[in-house]
Amino acid sequence: MDSGSPVPELIDVNSNRALRALGRVSSPAAAHRVPELQEQLNTMKRQLVEKEELIATLTTG
Repeated sequence: MDSGSPVPELIDVNSNRALRALGRVSSPAAAHRVPELQEQLNTMKRQLVEKEELIATLTTG
């Protein structure tokens, strides 16, 4: 994680790791939260894209 740009790595590596972890949920008590956690992850990804687009707009004039 010591690459020059941690954000793409966070998106690619950590979200994939999180998805794999969600797929391995074995506890029935935790399994019901998978859709909720997946939606939270998707929401965070959308917010990140929106912020990146805003930054690009602000920095290009």
